[in-house]
Amino acid sequence: MKRITILLIAVLLIAGACSREIEKPTKIEPSAGTVAGVSNLTLAVGDGVLTVTWDLGNGGAVDKYLLYRSDTTAQNFRLYDSTETTSYEDRNVQNSLRYYYRVSVVTTTGIEGLYSEAVSGVPGLFSIRVANGNEFTRTRQVAVEAVYPNGTSHIMLSNSADFSGALWLNAVLSVSWELPDADGIHTIYAKFKMQDGNESSMPYTDDIILDRHAVIETFESDDGGEVLTADDVIHFRMVTGESGGTATVEVPEVGTLDLFDNGTMGDAVADDGTYELNFTIPPGVEFENGVVTGSFVDQAGNNAPEAALDHVLIVRTPPLPVTLYLNGAFESMVELGWSASTADDFASYRIYRSQAVPVTANSDFVSKLNSKTQLTVTDTNVVPAETYYYVVITVDASGLAANSNTLEVTTPANEKPDAVVLAYEKTDSTSYKLTWTRNRDADFESYRVFRSTSSDVSNTPENLVGIVNLQTSTTYSGDDEGEVYYYAVYVYDRYGLASDRSNVVPSE
Repeated sequence: MKRITILLIAVLLIAGACSREIEKPTKIEPSAGTVAGVSNLTLAVGDGVLTVTWDLGNGGAVDKYLLYRSDTTAQNFRLYDSTETTSYEDRNVQNSLRYYYRVSVVTTTGIEGLYSEAVSGVPGLFSIRVANGNEFTRTRQVAVEAVYPNGTSHIMLSNSADFSGALWLNAVLSVSWELPDADGIHTIYAKFKMQDGNESSMPYTDDIILDRHAVIETFESDDGGEVLTADDVIHFRMVTGESGGTATVEVPEVGTLDLFDNGTMGDAVADDGTYELNFTIPPGVEFENGVVTGSFVDQAGNNAPEAALDHVLIVRTPPLPVTLYLNGAFESMVELGWSASTADDFASYRIYRSQAVPVTANSDFVSKLNSKTQLTVTDTNVVPAETYYYVVITVDASGLAANSNTLEVTTPANEKPDAVVLAYEKTDSTSYKLTWTRNRDADFESYRVFRSTSSDVSNTPENLVGIVNLQTSTTYSGDDEGEVYYYAVYVYDRYGLASDRSNVVPSE
C-alpha cells in the first residue's frame, strides 16, 4: 500500500510539472548568426535526479533558457521549465524511467532560438560499500562492492575526490582496491558511466579505517612500588591511543584483569584510548617481586607488543590493628591509650587526629612511638568544646600498616580560671608587694595585676600595672608613689578568658 501511495504522488508531481505555466515566446526562425542554440548539452544521472548542463548560447543577449522534457519519445517534447543558468537539476523523476531533454535560448528581445539536440538519461540508485561495510581493515587491499542500475557500463574508483589518474573499469559488482600506505581514515570515491554515455551526477563514497598496528604507549600503576596488602586499591592505566579495543593486565596470584575505557571502574574519560582499572587487592593474596604485564588488542584485531610495569609488585600481610581508647579529655589536652601490638616485626605506633572522618595518614600528625610497650600519648594541640577523631596506625618493619578503631573525643567547654586570693604588704613609703595564691589550671596563661583609685577595680587596659606569666610566681612588687590605690589580680587562660576578680586590697 505504501509503494502505491508513493507512485501516485510521483505521478501527480509529474502531471503538476507538465502543467506549469511558462511564458512561451513567439517562435520565429532566426536569421543566420542572430540567435544560435546552446551547445554541448550533457546529462548526468543520480538517485532520483537528472542534471542537464550546456554551454552558453550566442548570437544575442540571453534572457533565459527554456527546458523541454519528454518521458516517452524524443518527438513528444513539452515545455517543462525555464532557467537563467546553464544547468538544470530535475528531481521530479522516477528511477528506471528514461527522460529526454532539449534546451533553447530566449534573447532579451523575446526571440527563441533553435532547439538543441536531445539528450536522455535514466535515473537510478548508485552506491559503494568497502570491505563489506566493516569499520576497520588490517590490509591495504580491500573489496569495493558497487550497486548500480541496469545499463551501467563502467565504474571509476579513486582515493582522491578529483579522481586524478583514475581509469574507467568495466562495471562489476566487486572490485579489488588498494588503499594508500598510511594508517587512518580513507575515503574511496566512485562514479559511474552508463551505456548511453551519461555519467553519474556526483561521486559516491564510503570510508574505511586502515589500521595495521597496535601499540601500548604507556602502562603504569599508582602504587609507587610500595608494599601492598589486602583491600589496598591499585590503579592501572594503559594509554594506547585507540578506543574500542581490549586491554588486560596479568597480576601474579590473581590472574587476568580487564581494563576499561567506558568511564567506569576507575576510567576517567570514556572512549579516549586510555584503559584504566581500580583494582582492590583481595584477602589472602601475598607475593614478592611480582611482574605485572599488560596486553592490548585494538578494534581491528591488531596485537600490541606486551608491556610490563617499570617496577614489581609486593603484596604482604599487615599487622593486626590495636584497640584505641580514651584515658581523659580536658579543655586543652586529650590523653589516649591502646592495646599492645602483637606483631613480631613491630616498627612504630603512629597517632593521627582529624576533625572529620575518615582519619588517615594524611590527617594531622600527633605522635610517633617506636616502643612496642609505650601505649599512651597526650595530645596538647587541642582547644575546648571541639570534637576530634583519633586513629593509631601500627606499622611493621616492611612498612605495612593497620588502623585501629576510630575514637571520637569531645573536649570540655572552656571555663574561666579559678580566682586567687590576694594579700598586700607595704615595703616602704612608696613601694609595695602583692602576694596571691597559686592558680593550677592546665590552660593557665598569666596573672595580671590591676589597680584603681576606687575599690571597683576592673580589668580594663588603663588599670593594668603588671603581668606575671609564670604559673608558680605568685608575687608582684611595685611603686605606688605614696598614693592610695586599690589592687586586684585576674587570672587569664590561653584562650583569653579571665577569672573572677580576686579580693580587692587597698594600699595603706
